[in-house]
Amino acid sequence: MKVMLSTFLLVSIFTMQSAHARQAMKFSNKCAGNAIESCFILADGEITSTTPADFIDYLETKDAEGGQILLNSRGGNLGAGLALGRIIREHGYHTHIGVWRENDHFGEMDSAGVCESACAYAFLGGIVRRIGSSAKLGFHQVSLARPASHDFSFDQTMQDTQRISSQLVSYVTEMGVDARIFAVGAMTSPDDMAYPSREDLDNLGIITRDGFGNFFLEPHSNGIVAASRHETGQGSMVEQITSFCRNQRAHILLYAPEFYADGLSGLTLGGRVFFQDQF
Repeated sequence: MKVMLSTFLLVSIFTMQSAHARQAMKFSNKCAGNAIESCFILADGEITSTTPADFIDYLETKDAEGGQILLNSRGGNLGAGLALGRIIREHGYHTHIGVWRENDHFGEMDSAGVCESACAYAFLGGIVRRIGSSAKLGFHQVSLARPASHDFSFDQTMQDTQRISSQLVSYVTEMGVDARIFAVGAMTSPDDMAYPSREDLDNLGIITRDGFGNFFLEPHSNGIVAASRHETGQGSMVEQITSFCRNQRAHILLYAPEFYADGLSGLTLGGRVFFQDQF
C-alpha cells in the first residue's frame, strides 16, 4: 500500500471548484438505531494525502460500529483515494453515498450526497456498493500536479499519463468493476463530471445487485443441472440454488455452507434432505 501511495504522490484528480476551501476528510460513527447493522462510519470531506493513514488511525483508536462506510466527498488526491479504497476492501466494508441527518432519536442516512473524482474510486472498494436515488457518483480525467518550477517534456508527460492509466484500470478490475468505467472518466474533461446512469451503474458492476443471478447449465455426473448463485453472498444463508431431476421427479437444492458443521450440504424445498455424497 505504501508503494502504491508513493507512486501517486504527485497525482491528483482535478475537482470542481468551490467558493470555500474544502475541509480534509473526517471520520465519525453514527447509528440509526440500537442494532449494529444500522451503524455507519461517516467519511466526509476532501481526500488528502494523509486520509488513508487517518482512516487506519480512526479504526485503531475508535470503537467504530457497523460494517458500512457513508461517503460524501468532491474528491481530492487520487493516490490516497485508491489507498482508501483498498483499506475499505481489506476490512470488508460496504460503501454508500450520502450525508447524515440527525433527528430527535438517532439519525438517518440521506442519499443526497456526492462522491466524485478520487472518492469515486475509493467507493469501488466496498465489497457491497449501494447508491441511493439522490446520490451522485462522478468520474472525470486525471490531471498531473506539476511543480511550476519544473519543465516536463511531452514524452515524460505521456509516460506518466500511461502509467497512471494502467494503474487505474488495474485497480478498477481488482475491485471487480468493468474497466470501461475508466473510459467514461477519460472522455470527460477535468472541469466537467460524468455521472453514470442507473443502467450503466448496474451494467458496469459498480452497484451490487440483490438476490440471485440468472440460471446457468453445468454438467454433473451423467447429466446436467441448472443453477443460480447469489449475486454477493452477503446477507443470505443460501449461496446457490440448484435444480435437477432424479427418478423423474424435480428437485431444488439449496447450498448453504453454514450447515457443514452438521455434515449437511443442502436442503430441498419439498422437505427432503440431501447430503453431499447422495447428490
